[in-house]
Amino acid sequence: MLYAIPASALPARRLPDGRQPVSDLCEAIITTSERASRAAWTAAGLEPGSPAISVTSWRRIAEAGTATSHHCHILFTVLASRAAQHGSAEASGGLKAVAADVWLTRGAWQRSARALREVTTDVRWRVSRAAAEAADLALLTGRLTYADPGWSLASGPSQPVRPAALLAPEPADVPDIMAAVHHATDTLARLATANLEQTRGAARVRRILVPVRSLSAESGAPDSFAVAPEERIASVLDGCAAARTASVRTVGVTGDLAVALQAPSRVLVTARAVTRARGFARSVRLARVHPFDSAASNAAGASAADGDRDPSGPFEARLRDIGVTSSRFLRRASSVDRLGQEVIFEAATECLDRRTPPAAVGPIRTLGSDVLARRVPAPGGRAPHLPQPGSSAEQEPEAEP
Repeated sequence: MLYAIPASALPARRLPDGRQPVSDLCEAIITTSERASRAAWTAAGLEPGSPAISVTSWRRIAEAGTATSHHCHILFTVLASRAAQHGSAEASGGLKAVAADVWLTRGAWQRSARALREVTTDVRWRVSRAAAEAADLALLTGRLTYADPGWSLASGPSQPVRPAALLAPEPADVPDIMAAVHHATDTLARLATANLEQTRGAARVRRILVPVRSLSAESGAPDSFAVAPEERIASVLDGCAAARTASVRTVGVTGDLAVALQAPSRVLVTARAVTRARGFARSVRLARVHPFDSAASNAAGASAADGDRDPSGPFEARLRDIGVTSSRFLRRASSVDRLGQEVIFEAATECLDRRTPPAAVGPIRTLGSDVLARRVPAPGGRAPHLPQPGSSAEQEPEAEP
């Protein structure tokens, strides 16, 4: 019976019918954000050759991200005005600052959408669940933003905005609406990560295409496609990376404001902090496996900087180097890598328990960094470099929502 119980269950889909009050719309935004976050987490883990990956999904996510960011910008601006009317100058200033940051994020999503219009994929018309949930999120945030109760994505942004007095009649309403918008921005970061992961994988297996007639002066057949040139692929990847970087930055500043306003969504800040701590522990374990391998250290650092998923261990990396793409072999190699890391971690812990650190070493900051500094000095007498806590910030792999 325990195995029959699902580990997690998605909340039911909630779409507006034009009669929901503001409080119901906020709850629907949070629910849809949870659904979209789960779909994005699943999408980011797909194999690069999966038929579920398509340019149509990428485009719809980018377009929904542009619309949702635009709506969040308006909502933060209106909330800032309302907070000032309620006499909270500090909250109003914080909301204005976040609104300005969200506006930059909107521009990054728009850039990504433009780049994605210039390419296609071998699978073109499939729409993923992440793209569908992203569209629902754009619709719901639009219903909360605009005064028209029947507003739709086809209505466009040139519509009257919901008055501040109707959006947040009481001072206590500001943190509640802030929480809904915070959930939406957090989901945008996950969707941007999914798009970036999928476009990177598709580029590796040469699934990003362009019409043949766009590559030369000679007109090719209308249905002829070729692998996109490097500059087109670079444009797509840069656009997706910019959307992710901007979205992650927005989540950070929005989370800080949510904590300051004591909004219910401040739990998201705690969840991300736990994810960062767990990601740092993984990076320390990787450093123990290859304390002096500069290539492995550089690869791990580049992975953390780019927001990639977990760095490959030595066995998995070797398989990838020789061209193995079978998930069956890669999973087995990854299991061997994890087992080896656990053995080294336990051995280092036991060694640390048995020995007292010399006075010259100073306080132990993290398990393993002191062990490496005292027991295994680096060539030239310098201790091996280890990542500092928080250095990878929001760019560590996300946990399952």
